[in-house]
Amino acid sequence: MYFRQTNLNRRIFLKQCPRCSGDLSSDSDQYGRYVHCLQCGYVADIKQSSATELLSVLIARDNVA
Repeated sequence: MYFRQTNLNRRIFLKQCPRCSGDLSSDSDQYGRYVHCLQCGYVADIKQSSATELLSVLIARDNVA
């Protein structure tokens, strides 16, 4: 997994979009946390507990080399 941390609330996950395999950016607003694809516009809300699970799944998947 490759990501670039731009601040504490935003990360870029390269080639992780479930729709187009594009780059996902995580962010938050007044309604909560979400990820959106920079290429196709896919958007998904994530819960706080799901954010931790998502990161652990992505890290585990990329460390299986």
